[in-house]
Amino acid sequence: MRERIKRLLRLGAVALIAALSVAIVLPRMAVTTAEKALSVSLTRNIVRGAPGEYDVLDTPLRPFTYLDTNQIQQPIDNALVPDVLPWNWRMDKAPYVIRVKNDITAGQILEYSRDGSTMTLQPMALEWTNAMDQIQPVAMPTNVTPVVINNAIEWVNGYGLGRSFKWEATPFKLNKTLVINSPANLPVPTLSDPELRLSLIFEPSSDIEVYVNDALWGKKTKIQTFDSIQFKKGDIVLWQFVPLDFWDSTGNRGQSVATLDRKGNSLYISIRVSNTWIQQAVFPIYLDADVTIDSSGYNYLSSLRYGRSGPFFKTPLIGYVFYNNSVQDLEVAKTTDGGQNWSSLGNVWTGTVFSYDCWADWETTGDSGELIHITYIAYGVTDIRYCYFDTSDDTVYGDVQVEDCPDIYNSAGYHNVGITKTRGGNLAISITWYSSGAASHCTFYTSSDGSSWNSKNTPWEGSTTDLVRLYPANLADSNDLWATFWDQSASAISLKTHDDSLNSWSENAIASGFTVQYYTQWWGDIRHSDGNLLLIAWTTVDSTTADLRTWDIASGSSITAKTDVLTDSAESGCCALFIDQTNDDLYAYYFRGGTWTATVDCFYKLSENGGSSWNSESTYREDSADDLRWISVGGMSASKGGRAMAMWFNDDLNDYKVNYNYSVSIAAAGGGFDIANDPSTKAFGIVAASSTYYAKGTPPGNPVADGDCIYTVTNSGDACDLDMKMADFAGGVGWNIAAGAPGSNEVKITTYYSGQDPSSGLVLANTDAEFYDGLASSATIKWDFRMDTGTFTDGVAKSGVLTITAVAED
Repeated sequence: MRERIKRLLRLGAVALIAALSVAIVLPRMAVTTAEKALSVSLTRNIVRGAPGEYDVLDTPLRPFTYLDTNQIQQPIDNALVPDVLPWNWRMDKAPYVIRVKNDITAGQILEYSRDGSTMTLQPMALEWTNAMDQIQPVAMPTNVTPVVINNAIEWVNGYGLGRSFKWEATPFKLNKTLVINSPANLPVPTLSDPELRLSLIFEPSSDIEVYVNDALWGKKTKIQTFDSIQFKKGDIVLWQFVPLDFWDSTGNRGQSVATLDRKGNSLYISIRVSNTWIQQAVFPIYLDADVTIDSSGYNYLSSLRYGRSGPFFKTPLIGYVFYNNSVQDLEVAKTTDGGQNWSSLGNVWTGTVFSYDCWADWETTGDSGELIHITYIAYGVTDIRYCYFDTSDDTVYGDVQVEDCPDIYNSAGYHNVGITKTRGGNLAISITWYSSGAASHCTFYTSSDGSSWNSKNTPWEGSTTDLVRLYPANLADSNDLWATFWDQSASAISLKTHDDSLNSWSENAIASGFTVQYYTQWWGDIRHSDGNLLLIAWTTVDSTTADLRTWDIASGSSITAKTDVLTDSAESGCCALFIDQTNDDLYAYYFRGGTWTATVDCFYKLSENGGSSWNSESTYREDSADDLRWISVGGMSASKGGRAMAMWFNDDLNDYKVNYNYSVSIAAAGGGFDIANDPSTKAFGIVAASSTYYAKGTPPGNPVADGDCIYTVTNSGDACDLDMKMADFAGGVGWNIAAGAPGSNEVKITTYYSGQDPSSGLVLANTDAEFYDGLASSATIKWDFRMDTGTFTDGVAKSGVLTITAVAED
């Protein structure tokens, strides 16, 4: 795994001129804070493993989700607004209401209500425990004034110093998070085999029943689960609570378990995290990476019907996906945070959609447009239609009929449409479907403007089951295009080339020995550096002889087989291919596992040499293996940047999902980071042991103001996040960097920036942690730090280095 590309601003030597002797002369310290930013020229500009936006421990509390009366997940109005006593804040999304109290100790502080039914939550004890239910208390909630910002309310230090409780509403989710800034903020457990446990009291109204592991919980016995906890009113799920995996920044994973218990008249939910895992974890720590885009997908997924759906990332943070919802409407969702959260933007088409395919402007080499082109079969009006989604204003435009299909027939599977855009700007649509009056119907259209469509010669050969995918060709005529053609009757794949000026097709063989397919068994992407088509395809599905093969296609006369991604891979199928257009890396995604259509998982392999070899397999999902049937990726532009992220469909749960933690943020090519820090030096002079010093000279206010800071970071390059770390001090016996109260020959450095609560500042360590999120290009941020000294055993001068790192914004 290659390193992140970053530019470093080294904050020069922190020199401690120590004059400690038997006469107890206090040491002196000088702090140098900035050298010129290093000029780093590196070829790969990515962040692998997406470090996220947290420098905290998130306990595995998967939030409640809201389903409407049709069991379709709906967005939540994210704005917290003042409410009437005894509530202080409320949030509405009809028929859904959430209320919150300021006082975290005031009893049931969170209330969820819908259609006259309610459920309340109260955060309770944080404690060490073990399998014998022995208890070592850590903290109870304390009454602190919460901080309310838009959709979040946080009780900073609500469980004691460095331990906060946060409630936040995001689209589709209500997050309850216990935040622990550092392992030093937890007392050392004295129990054997300890686990950190957080308990919450929950009180559902009498008309709500609680289901655990798909069975009614009688509230009489203690029960544990790794699965959903559902709160149901009749057959309607009002809310659900799902504890999932948790992990740290290195990918070290753990599995949470939720315990439900009744004590007296109260019901408890408790979450446990083992101390062994905490001690081994590398901060920051994350949870809930498998992000649900929609939990009500159409429950009959014939993957031959569904084409390229995204995620289409126009930047590393902004992306779109398209999918069939539970009633087969074609819906679009958007993320603005790299795929951590998704909001529905509504329907592209309301009505039964049999098949669809999408192509983003930026997938075509050299195209700087912002449109996502869509073709689909609208069964209700028996049309093949075209429209485009404009990402500049998130609106659907230009919906037109391409072909009227009055005899289209709802048959089992082979309804297939495809779309692409040539380098010359033409659009092309391919269509194949069963009809009630004929064996098959296969047509091909092109358009120069998307509003009028011209019927052209078809590439098909008469079979009702042949499949096609369209791509822009890298040929002399910029409006020529390629079609990968899966001839089911001949068990072969070929490349067909459409000559736009002659309206003719030519064909060249790619490979043979491919069985009939009913899943997404092939995928291609155009490599922008040379215009070649990179293609992967399974030879078969669910077989011990299944090979995932690869080709590099420059033209019909230049088709080169590359190294197989997998060979003889049992219980395998489905695939998608993504190209990092900044460095030509290939990401091949696929399913394999225990039993096909029952317990498979998603994996990927990376090739850094165009498919000549593949790195070892990496896990892509966080959930348990399940019945996965379809997968999709979207292309990117080097000039815009993007994200390597796959979307899959869970046929058991009818969920569309992505994974944020294992996605890869890719910064735009040619961009760079250029940060500077001023002033460059700071001398503390004589300092005493076991004392506190501020670089500014005086303690900051709350929140920190510009006047509390002497340092300014200026960003003259791309938007970025700022990480910080601090090296141990050298000189004599040296000083180590402490995470908690400093001891002998230790100091603790806490940094904070203007607008921040200084108690929430970053306690520096020897490894990078995020200090500031999202510093815009040409922006500045004022910052400062405090130093807490321990005791000293010598009077030799000390020096250390504080490093600021600009990293790709995530």
